[in-house]
Amino acid sequence: MGRADAQPPPVAASDADTVAYFDAYVPEYDPGRLELAADYIRRHASADSELIDLGCGVGNTLAFLAEQTPITRFAALDVSQNCLDKTRELVECETVLGSAVDASVAARLAGRFDFAILSAVLHHLVGRTRAESRRNAVDAVRNALTMLTDEGSLVIHEPVFEQKLAMDAVFWAKRGLSRVSGNRRVPVLGYWGNLGAPVVSYYSDAGLARIIAEGGGRIVEQHSEPEKLPGLMDRLLDRASTTVAVVAA
Repeated sequence: MGRADAQPPPVAASDADTVAYFDAYVPEYDPGRLELAADYIRRHASADSELIDLGCGVGNTLAFLAEQTPITRFAALDVSQNCLDKTRELVECETVLGSAVDASVAARLAGRFDFAILSAVLHHLVGRTRAESRRNAVDAVRNALTMLTDEGSLVIHEPVFEQKLAMDAVFWAKRGLSRVSGNRRVPVLGYWGNLGAPVVSYYSDAGLARIIAEGGGRIVEQHSEPEKLPGLMDRLLDRASTTVAVVAA
């Protein structure tokens, strides 16, 4: 399969600090969290299906899906050229430099893919406010659905939290401290708990469902697995790992 790097459009409605953070740190997430996504794809895919990973990171997701599903035709989209280069070291794929919230990118790829993946991406599509961040998430869902064939499926994996006010506080705390820390990570309660970069906008299961509906999607499967938080945080917040399969409404 040939590889094609599209010319980058303006990174619209995205957070430059978050882009810079991931371009510098290029974190590698455990792809095992995508077993439910892989199971859904195995049940609905064929060898000639084509899949795009929106916000591909360093390619862990695509490498996992290439091993766990019958799909052999992949594309990867990310705002970081560094991430795209690393993805191509792991998986034979087409790469597209751009943002999941950019409608012009979706228009170029419209109606092409049998599957699209948004794996732990929506909470990173931050704007200046929580409301703007939520609009970005809605746009990403809408754009992903635009890229699908008529029978295509969007699979979303997201960490979700209850207690919206607490997540509002996390957003604004990280927004402020990322400026003070010079866009560096400020770990607390272990590396993955931090009060610095990157800024995040987490949603609840109900909030995620509303984002999907507003983006023009309909949930056909949903799995939510509770996860324990460290120390006192586990008493204050409810966290889960949610995987949903979505089709156009």
